[in-house]
Amino acid sequence: MLNKDEQKLLLGEASIYTGEGVIFNMTPSPGATSCLGNAERDLKYIVKYLGKNFKEDKFKDELTDGEYCALPQPIASQKAVVNLIRAEIQRTQEKFFQELHIGKPNSDFWDKPHSKL
Repeated sequence: MLNKDEQKLLLGEASIYTGEGVIFNMTPSPGATSCLGNAERDLKYIVKYLGKNFKEDKFKDELTDGEYCALPQPIASQKAVVNLIRAEIQRTQEKFFQELHIGKPNSDFWDKPHSKL
């Protein structure tokens, strides 16, 4: 993931829960260390969103051997990250939509090499 404001590449594991039925996960390779914990965390969000439930005891009995890694990141901080991403998408769309879809190309368009045949 890129932080465009700080111009930095963000490495590591991240999960964004929008609260709107979408979960975004980013796991560095190999990722197996935390995938089951993340799956359980995401499952809890999904069943709550759908108004369902699941048998947590059975899940743990069949799929785990005790403690495992899970991201405890608070939803509020995840929403803040989602809002930053949405704002950047909006800025990019506004910039390029004007150039591509409204009126004619900018005057410097014709000076670019691709326009000279």
